[in-house]
Amino acid sequence: MSNSKSMSIEEFVEKILIKEIGEIKDKHPYLACMLISSGIEFLGTTLYPMNSKEDENLNSKKNFRYALKKFFPLQKYAEINLYQRIKCGFCDAMINNEDNIVLSNIAAQKLDANSKNDKITVNVNELYSDFKEACEELLKMKGSSSEIRKILSTSFLEIETKDGVATSDTTIINCIYY
Repeated sequence: MSNSKSMSIEEFVEKILIKEIGEIKDKHPYLACMLISSGIEFLGTTLYPMNSKEDENLNSKKNFRYALKKFFPLQKYAEINLYQRIKCGFCDAMINNEDNIVLSNIAAQKLDANSKNDKITVNVNELYSDFKEACEELLKMKGSSSEIRKILSTSFLEIETKDGVATSDTTIINCIYY
């Protein structure tokens, strides 16, 4: 039996950005870091939707930086140019060993003590914790803003299922342009 399941932006934030990224961060920190950086951009896009499609790369940077500015738990990352170093330059930075991604606070402290000034250390657990707080902050905003409530209730992801299993060839993601 074939069914269609729709997910609102609010459900996407709860189930995908918070829950699923939280489930994979310890086992796959590299993937989690990439997903978190994309999630930060998503948070910015949700609050600061861009009406122009002229330069989507520019919109990406604006949305990412807007999220860092808007959400208190993420503000500390604005000074280290997280967008360029993690979001855009993630693969290159890791291959060239310019920056570090670590899993524990102890590893981060060891690296901070021995690192050069231009090298950054990103603790995935701390980044996830801050990202999760930012997601929760967005969800709380619906109580004080009808505009945010409307955005969060917007259908974002529609998945066709057959016998309870998602069929990826019919997944529809609605872009957020207002």
